[in-house]
Amino acid sequence: MGVRKFRGKSKMSIEDLDYIGIEHKNGWVYGNLIHNGGYPYIVGDIVESTDEYIHLEYWVPVHSTSVGQYTGIKDMHQEEIYEKDVLKVPSINEHIHGEYAYQEVIYRNGTWIVQYIRSEKGQILPRGYTAGILIDCCGEYDHKNIVFDDGYLNLLEVEVVGDTYDDVDFKPREE
Repeated sequence: MGVRKFRGKSKMSIEDLDYIGIEHKNGWVYGNLIHNGGYPYIVGDIVESTDEYIHLEYWVPVHSTSVGQYTGIKDMHQEEIYEKDVLKVPSINEHIHGEYAYQEVIYRNGTWIVQYIRSEKGQILPRGYTAGILIDCCGEYDHKNIVFDDGYLNLLEVEVVGDTYDDVDFKPREE
């Protein structure tokens, strides 16, 4: 089993993160996930610990709806794929959907799943109307992933194009 890694959108401003020297990508911080009083924090590694205290490299409060776990899989550009990322996935039905569809990465019943959001042609179905399993099939050298979707097993080059927290186009619609 690989190392568990998480990310979350900081409640601190980008300026504050920069000022105190915490590495981030546009306000996204990466590390371990802890909860304190029901509030999530992304924290760095343990710097020092004794029987009486623990000193962490850093700790950052994050928005609970932004927290996502690393899947252990990278996209075609070697970008890490996290829970709640939006992937651009080649379509298996170009006539109806166009060349690609946008799919959200979710974790269900111990499995990483990609669920349909909308197609290149803008076709919107109920979220999760179609879903498939996301698997790293070829390791870090082939840069392809297996997506099992609609009864077909496909070897695809997937690409992270956004996330469901920051990107208004991919946020779940209110029912």
